[in-house]
Amino acid sequence: MGLKTEKDDRGRTGDTLVGVGSRGSGATTMHDGTSEPVREATGPITSLGRYGIIGPLGQGGMGKVYEARDPELRRNVAVKVLLHPRHVGPKVLARFVVEARITSQLEHPNIIPVYDMGITDDGMVYFVMRKVSGQSLREVIDGQRDGEPDKWSLRRLLTAFAQICNAVAYANARGILHRDIKPENIMFGRFGEVLLLDWGASRLIGYEHDMPNEEKIDAISDAHRIEQRTIGTPGYMSPEQAIGDLYKLDGRSDVWSLGAVLYEVLTLEPAYDGRDAYALVVATLDGPPIDPRDKAPKRGIPDELSDICQRCLARDRHDRFHSAADLAHAIEEFLELT
Repeated sequence: MGLKTEKDDRGRTGDTLVGVGSRGSGATTMHDGTSEPVREATGPITSLGRYGIIGPLGQGGMGKVYEARDPELRRNVAVKVLLHPRHVGPKVLARFVVEARITSQLEHPNIIPVYDMGITDDGMVYFVMRKVSGQSLREVIDGQRDGEPDKWSLRRLLTAFAQICNAVAYANARGILHRDIKPENIMFGRFGEVLLLDWGASRLIGYEHDMPNEEKIDAISDAHRIEQRTIGTPGYMSPEQAIGDLYKLDGRSDVWSLGAVLYEVLTLEPAYDGRDAYALVVATLDGPPIDPRDKAPKRGIPDELSDICQRCLARDRHDRFHSAADLAHAIEEFLELT
């Protein structure tokens, strides 16, 4: 990734970040938007680089997402814009770029692809990625809990869940933790796509990882010097992630988060209850949640699935599945035998 200087069609010169793209931290809820100019700190704009803005799609912790039109390839895309670029510190901007570069190199069918990154003349930093229409796993779970009819049988949800596990396994194998796996960040497209979104909280697993260097993600040299803190969503963070124990974070932390998602798929209720973020963290640190079969006795949860879920949510990471790939295999084996 680098900066290059270009002239636009009016002869002005600007810098363009090339070859990367991502989503920022925090959940982004996608919805349809009507055509309207985007209003940022720099004033109303109707385009970013060559992309014409159509309307808003959602907002995350570090940026907003807009639907835009690519006139050269004649397709609609999603564009993530860094919020208030003139007012963020260098660490926030560095994290935005590092996450962009990491995400751009995660080429997997269940990870949303990124196409481009740029910076406008007035300092607006943005990423360009595929636009996906559909519904989130959160919407599916909420709808089932409310008794709304849908097409999502438990078997179909488990098949989709195994795909997400494989996406996480791929990222972990390349030295990347997602750190914000939750129903809001799992998207079901209208044509069967299953995608894990929002890699804004992702983090490099330490260089002590035993993978050959040439297979690791190609991150910028300052990646490990960016300030780290407890990042994620309470109730979906592993105990070690919740207390900010960065040295213990590995693929088993993402396995815990996948277990929290599986718990909700099975019971239609979150694994932990709490009035606020602090209460959720305390509950997580206190120990495993209630057995899914006891949490939702009327759901008829199979013993095998309950055991898989509880193994993911073990307090001690050594008691969990060794990897997301092992978890995917356990789910696929259950599906094959039932």
